[in-house]
Amino acid sequence: MNMPGIAKMTFRAAARAAATFATFIVAACASHSSGDESGVASGTAALGAPVTISLTSPNPVPMLSPVVDVSNSMFVGAGAEILAGPIAAMGSNGGGVHAEPDALLNDTWSRGTADLRDRVKVRGTLHAANRTLGNSVVINASDRTPHFDPPKNLS
Repeated sequence: MNMPGIAKMTFRAAARAAATFATFIVAACASHSSGDESGVASGTAALGAPVTISLTSPNPVPMLSPVVDVSNSMFVGAGAEILAGPIAAMGSNGGGVHAEPDALLNDTWSRGTADLRDRVKVRGTLHAANRTLGNSVVINASDRTPHFDPPKNLS
């Protein structure tokens, strides 16, 4: 029995197996998609017509100061924090501000009912005639007769 020959064949077989394995890995990685790309597309196109963006805010609030300004109702998630500036829910259809537990708000304008869940903190003034308050809600200042009308508009 010739040992060097067996060792040589074993090395060749191992090298061939390693090369085959590496080829399969490269082919699998090249053809595999994470799945995230399937619904993603990008592109650019010119607008066909001019677009008008309109902002509406409560009368006493400067037009560009709200950080969130919605035409109807607003939902603030649990633990969310508004870092700077007021928020305004103009409530065109009776909507107001709804804040989930532990949200931190600044000045808050709500034409509809302000629904503040447990431990919400309003660091500024809550401007809302109607409110529903959860447990341990903290409101720095309160305005029960806010002046929404006539609203300011910017287009």
